[in-house]
Amino acid sequence: MSHSRPWLGLVLLTALTACNPLDLLSSGGFGDTRARVGSSRVSGRALTADGAAVAGVRAFLVKDHQAVASAATGADGSFELAADVIGPAGVLINDGRGKGALKQFALYQGHNDAGDLYLQPLDSIAPVVDLHGVGFEERATRDRGNYRWPVFNSNASAAYAMRKLGGEDSYEIVEIALPSGSERVLMSGEQIGYSPLELLADRVLHYSGYRPCTIDGQQYSCESNVLLDVVSGQELLSMPWWEVRSWPFAADGQIYFFRGVERREAYDTLFGPVYAYQVRPARLDPETGELTMGPVPGFGWVTQLNAFVHGNGRVAFVPAHDCDPASDPECSFNVAQALYTTDLATLVTRHVASLSATISSSPIWFTENGWDGSALFTAQGYDYQTNTQKILRIDIDSGAISTLRTLDCTIDGCLNYGKALAAPDRSTLLALLSRYQENQPTADRALVKIDPFDGALTTLDTEQSVAGVDFTLCGDDYPSCDLACGAGGSVEVQQIVPAEVGQRFGAVVEYAADGSSRARLFAIGESDGVPTIVRRSDGAGEAVLLRDLTSGFMQIAVGAAGSEPGDLLQLTFITADHHDLVYAPTGDYLYYFTRDPISGYEQLFRIAARGLADAPM
Repeated sequence: MSHSRPWLGLVLLTALTACNPLDLLSSGGFGDTRARVGSSRVSGRALTADGAAVAGVRAFLVKDHQAVASAATGADGSFELAADVIGPAGVLINDGRGKGALKQFALYQGHNDAGDLYLQPLDSIAPVVDLHGVGFEERATRDRGNYRWPVFNSNASAAYAMRKLGGEDSYEIVEIALPSGSERVLMSGEQIGYSPLELLADRVLHYSGYRPCTIDGQQYSCESNVLLDVVSGQELLSMPWWEVRSWPFAADGQIYFFRGVERREAYDTLFGPVYAYQVRPARLDPETGELTMGPVPGFGWVTQLNAFVHGNGRVAFVPAHDCDPASDPECSFNVAQALYTTDLATLVTRHVASLSATISSSPIWFTENGWDGSALFTAQGYDYQTNTQKILRIDIDSGAISTLRTLDCTIDGCLNYGKALAAPDRSTLLALLSRYQENQPTADRALVKIDPFDGALTTLDTEQSVAGVDFTLCGDDYPSCDLACGAGGSVEVQQIVPAEVGQRFGAVVEYAADGSSRARLFAIGESDGVPTIVRRSDGAGEAVLLRDLTSGFMQIAVGAAGSEPGDLLQLTFITADHHDLVYAPTGDYLYYFTRDPISGYEQLFRIAARGLADAPM
């Protein structure tokens, strides 16, 4: 997409026709004026495209790509800027709503007249993205190529991405230092598989690439899981996809996974064979590159590992032994046979509890975030004879299985959609229950908190009303709501509210520990999900990715934590989708990716987290 540069046609106060326009804001090429020192003043007027005065907007004096003075325009659009600088400079107007103007000239001691500056979309004035401190979007990277699937480390001191140049079919894996934007290529010529980048232990990149492999004596290029050390830039390990029987995870700076050391065909299907594996737990030390393999567990051949959770020096899982129902009448897929744990220090696996006699097929496990390693919670399958369902607690050390609560599926409701969570501090369990009639689940649902100690049930109110829009959380035929459970028993529910009068909304409902709730509705486009909300680490603010329904692009808006959508301030205005954002550690900047109006490539940008409010006066 081409971009006009109307600022080239503005009258400059010195003859600069032979210079690159960007050089006008630098100190190069103007030796005599640069050497002079003294006070300078610049005056001018900010006007709309049709010549009307623009009052109360910000004017900046820019030197060496940095704002050095700022003032607000008066009622007649006039401004005056003063600074102890001379030489190549510029005046930029920013109205905080995506429009402004840029005039560049040689700044002399004494009074300088910038004349009239007519507002236009700022992203059409390409050099603006290289100016700092003017409250607009700033380029952090400038290299050729599009950055894809970026991830940030935990303290936002670096970003990692796959970069692809136009016309090439391979990628580079790059590290981008923040805030400088300097780049280091970690891997080049990479053919990428299905998996985007994942950063483990703030040190190891995990992704899917292609590597040579041998199958039945023949050499192939196979999709492989790659582990790349970002400190040394060295590939630590690559394994064909079938050798990785669990997704790698990090604990105490080490990388763990279960590796398939042997495989054999279990049975055939219309879609190809299903394989069974002998697995061994593995630990990779990123510092030394040493790979340690634990002994083969005693559960034998498996097709997959279910209910996978780790924490407090152990990983828990249920080995699955799939079978062929066509040849085995007693077969049932993914039957919960037994619960096992592997000690991460010794890599020794032990049997915790037999589940088949206690838990019927298709148990629902409560998802753990920050598991403490002491117990797991699960709901056994629906009991058709008694119309009940048991919530069970499994003690990891002893293997004891106890009933936390027996749900009456007609009155309480029962779990059948798999929406079950445990709070990270184990203060509560959260579940979406469906009430049953004639042994069938209905759309009559209950969102409940379950006390993990005594099984007491607390029902949350799912009927919500915001600004005349009434809706029921998780009330659609196949509930698409997303649940989150925080420390202390706080709950967040997100879902799409369908358009009744032509407008769709993304609903975010937050429940306090006492059950009281607060709902927000964000206007979204036809294909949008619930907006992404990124919160500052100190809880003092949040950034929201929202579609600008006028331009059609995803933009960033900010406000205090929990701000009403109408109170959010739109920060970004480049006419392109913005994505993958994170706060700087201090909270004063936001980093994100969007299209660069100069090169047209996807690049890393930053903006002051409060826009013009953070720009100097």
